[in-house]
Amino acid sequence: MPDDPAATDPDPQAGDDPKPDPADPAKPQEGEPDPQAGAGGGQSDAEVTKLRNEAARYRTQLRETQESLKKLQDAGKSDLEKAQGQVEDMKTQVAAMEKRVRKSTVLAVAADVGIVKEARSDASELLDWDSIEDPTDEKAVEKALRSLVKEKPYLTGGAAGGGDGGAGGGRRNQGSSMNDLLRTAAGRQ
Repeated sequence: MPDDPAATDPDPQAGDDPKPDPADPAKPQEGEPDPQAGAGGGQSDAEVTKLRNEAARYRTQLRETQESLKKLQDAGKSDLEKAQGQVEDMKTQVAAMEKRVRKSTVLAVAADVGIVKEARSDASELLDWDSIEDPTDEKAVEKALRSLVKEKPYLTGGAAGGGDGGAGGGRRNQGSSMNDLLRTAAGRQ
């Protein structure tokens, strides 16, 4: 139809709302998946690649823009102000690294103390790091974790040995299956 602007205009404007032709079986209807599209969520591999490349381009532009912004902000600063800004950035990075080291140390020692896997990150946050001279000293961290477990025994959950480091024995009903537990509860054993 030559009078139809959507048919003659290959690039419809933002306000145009092209409707699919219900008589054309080659075009997918609204709400139906495109049969020619790949299995990746309704998009072909070419579309996915195109979108990934576009996202990478935007990330690159973002980094370049952030660098340009930093240069513009630093242009009006004196050398002392620039150095002070760098010191603040370094302090932030050092604090983040120290937190990682502390958490890694706790994760390495927590199993020996009897802290369940799900509570190890919490134990790292709950630990009084100011009372530990060297956060990288595993013995000192282990001692602090044992004190923490005494104050907060829920950290040991159902871990074998509990908060005594494994010296007090294992789990109750070890070797019992759920069926055995249900039979016992029902009085059939």
